[in-house]
Amino acid sequence: MQPLLRAGGILAVGLLLAGCAPRPAGRAGTAMTRRPKGVPRPGTAWFTTVPAARVPARMELPALTTLSMVTGNTGWGASQSQVFWTDTGWRSWTAVTPSRLPSGSTLVLDAVDATTAWVGVAADTANTPAPLYLTVDHGKTWRRMAVPGSIDGLAWPHFFSAKVGYVAVGMVGTMGSETMVIQATGDGGEHWHTLRSSISPAMVTAGHLPPPAAHHIPFFGDKSGMVWATPSDGWISGGYVGPVSGGGMLYRTTDKGATWLPVALPGRGANAPQWVLPPVFSSAAYGVVPVKIGPGLYVIDQTHDGGAAWTEGAALSWEMAGGSLWAFSGVSDGLAVSKILNGENTGVATSALYRTTDGGRSWTKVLTNLPLDAVTAITLVGGSLAYASCSPGHGGVLWESGNGGSSWTPISAASSGQLP
Repeated sequence: MQPLLRAGGILAVGLLLAGCAPRPAGRAGTAMTRRPKGVPRPGTAWFTTVPAARVPARMELPALTTLSMVTGNTGWGASQSQVFWTDTGWRSWTAVTPSRLPSGSTLVLDAVDATTAWVGVAADTANTPAPLYLTVDHGKTWRRMAVPGSIDGLAWPHFFSAKVGYVAVGMVGTMGSETMVIQATGDGGEHWHTLRSSISPAMVTAGHLPPPAAHHIPFFGDKSGMVWATPSDGWISGGYVGPVSGGGMLYRTTDKGATWLPVALPGRGANAPQWVLPPVFSSAAYGVVPVKIGPGLYVIDQTHDGGAAWTEGAALSWEMAGGSLWAFSGVSDGLAVSKILNGENTGVATSALYRTTDGGRSWTKVLTNLPLDAVTAITLVGGSLAYASCSPGHGGVLWESGNGGSSWTPISAASSGQLP
């Protein structure tokens, strides 16, 4: 039986009470049911409080692309278009997707704690600011806001609380180049501050943005993501090709985004970095970063000093185009689902599961009963407890392993009711 989830959609008393007249945003606790005429003041956002979207009382859980457990029993999950919450240790899930999403939205979930999460939206919003959503009551209600400048949708929210965080906004791009504007807030989206960001020459010429100063994120190169190790220490990753090619790129700020500088990764001669994925930090000192060094070949570099210096990991056959996945727990333990496409544009992949216990210096292939070709997300909780999500029709949507990935058991969800 496929896991079942609880239906969301109970409208709780929150920031907006039924029957209250709308008031301008700007004071804590206020909200708007509609946006007034005119343009909001620079750096401010308008708010609407919306409930979770209603779903059938019982439905099959779809394949999840994000798994984020914040305690042993409580956590969040997301598919491309839905958000879920659990407090039963994976056994049942509540659908808590924000209502009033733009048509065709792809969601980016950033779970902060057991009750707080942010959801960014990547969608064609017809040259209007794309919405960003915040919940502080595990998805019963959401605060909907528009981040200034997000004309092409939101890509990567990264928050430390319901108040403090960043959003990377993709605006315009050309082949091999991409503008990224990073907005920061310290009051939960009431006000936003634009950090130094990548700016295209065309936007400067058209008068939309001022000329870039030194220490901006470069315009050239596609961006693979944005992460923050601390509220002051942020990272942008990606890569680029062409006459100005340096291959993979990794930029860092240590002053809350005021300046960005390139980070040197280990030299590998002919196998220079070609593409860099966002780093993941399990502490202020320890982190890992996947680096592509050749066709279907990645290494996972690691740092023990907060990113000042990186050491080279062992090579791992791994092609992102095949949907490969990876997860780390602590400074040593990691799992990677390697998917190598069998020929270009075939859509057929050969999959394998690898495990590391030394932070990526070496990898061991794991013989497993997990349907690897169907895996859509994987997470590691401690050294041996792991969870995976698979597409339907492969014996179960959610799987659990208690021995570091060697054997897996499908999780059966219990029946459940509405949100409490």
